[in-house]
Amino acid sequence: DKDYSYPAQLEKLLNDNNPEKRFKIFYYGINGLSSSIVADNLSENIEKYKPDILIILTGCNDHWNIHQSNLSDVMREKNIDKSVLKIKMFLYNFRTFRLTHAAVNEIASKIKNTKIDEFNTMKFSNITDENLLMSLLRHNYKKMIQITSDSPDRIRLFFQTCPTGPRRIN
Repeated sequence: DKDYSYPAQLEKLLNDNNPEKRFKIFYYGINGLSSSIVADNLSENIEKYKPDILIILTGCNDHWNIHQSNLSDVMREKNIDKSVLKIKMFLYNFRTFRLTHAAVNEIASKIKNTKIDEFNTMKFSNITDENLLMSLLRHNYKKMIQITSDSPDRIRLFFQTCPTGPRRIN
């Protein structure tokens, strides 16, 4: 229900506590977006909505949404060979491959008699490591900061990294 979403609750709180001002919250949250997609679309959204404040919650989907990310830019910056990664990223575009990958991980965990974490099954941990994902998130945050800095209007920017994603960004 939209009335109970975080943006609706924030708008209500702001308007109830500041009767002399009128606040309008635009909710751009779409399930599954990675920090790369948010960063790549930020200029267009700033132009469209002309915000005073941006609150960006991102990072949760970077683990499994690598194939739609700016990871190639990060790897180029770090001089990392990406040929094997490109093949794996290509394969992850296919649902049958992702399903097979999850099934193989499940079977392997049963053979090893270990409990498998469902979230880790969805992650691209076999494709990239946590340091590379942190670099990707840092890269996208820097891009978002640059975009808001270049905006003609002063925009306050707040980041919230998802609890299941990277814990700390330096």
